[in-house]
Amino acid sequence: MSLNQSIGGTPAGDIPANASPISQHSPMGRVTFLKLKTQAMYKRLECISADMDSERLQSMDEYALAAIIDSVNELKSNFLAAHTSLEEHDFESIGSDLLTQFDTNLVQLKATLQREIGKRSASQHCSTFKMNSNEFQPIIVNTNRSRLPQLTLPKFSGSYIEWTNFYSMFSSVIDKDSDLSDVDKLQHLRSCLSGAALDTIRSLEINEANYKIALDLLIKRFDNKRLIFQAHIREIFGMDKADGTVSKLRALSDKVNSHICALQSLGSKEQIADCIVVQFLTQKLDKVTQAKWEESWSINELPSWESLAAFLEHRCRTLENVEHALQTQAETFGKTGKTKIQKILMY
Repeated sequence: MSLNQSIGGTPAGDIPANASPISQHSPMGRVTFLKLKTQAMYKRLECISADMDSERLQSMDEYALAAIIDSVNELKSNFLAAHTSLEEHDFESIGSDLLTQFDTNLVQLKATLQREIGKRSASQHCSTFKMNSNEFQPIIVNTNRSRLPQLTLPKFSGSYIEWTNFYSMFSSVIDKDSDLSDVDKLQHLRSCLSGAALDTIRSLEINEANYKIALDLLIKRFDNKRLIFQAHIREIFGMDKADGTVSKLRALSDKVNSHICALQSLGSKEQIADCIVVQFLTQKLDKVTQAKWEESWSINELPSWESLAAFLEHRCRTLENVEHALQTQAETFGKTGKTKIQKILMY
């Protein structure tokens, strides 16, 4: 029995029956068609997710679960292809909420299915860990002959850009798995980390009590909305110029879309626009003014242009007042006095 029959929905990518006929020969008709197509595939994903309740999952074997994952992966490829084509015809669709929600629902659904597969094959799979250069490396051993997809744990090296996706996947796949003990979860957590992230929890021993402590340390260290936001903006600014080839243009488009989607999951379009302006202008400031700006703003709040404008105005007035107040002394002290004033104005 096919996946479409087993979950009782319409085939992936089909246009709803009640959709009006569309001519694809005009640009407007093409945009309308692609919007309907992406919406239909999004609804298809919603139908699959809604059908995967606990009772239905328990009634399915490993092969049925694996078939659904294969179908969901194909649905993802079709959706991304259609949405990319839509973005090329309709700039307003770039980084749309539909794309963000599709990706979120897809991650949750695949995590649920993979976790269920892990439960089915617990007696046939085993995970071991080995030490290599003081870091844990996960080894997943498949002892049966079925062609089931292996569960790949997310990786995190300490980059703020990686944090949101890492924590979402780790939380869904490992942290919420009631079959794992806290010791097992801590071992899995260490196996996912490297670099600065691993250094954050390296000193903790492997025991039940330290799992929550390790997770809290990582959250306090890397779950910083402002720094995550700024990191994505810096990545956009730092992209290499495309040379005009299809591959370079496609790579540029995909990377921008990825960063825009991440930004939209953290803030509104107005906040994104403000942060882009703030990020650009702060790079034009001297180091002392930059440091004072960072100190003046909460580390977990997204800065706005209004807040930066107010800061700059206050900074200018302060420097003007200091300069005016010391001008008379500068004339009295001569060249030495002017040098001292210049040093004062730098702080």
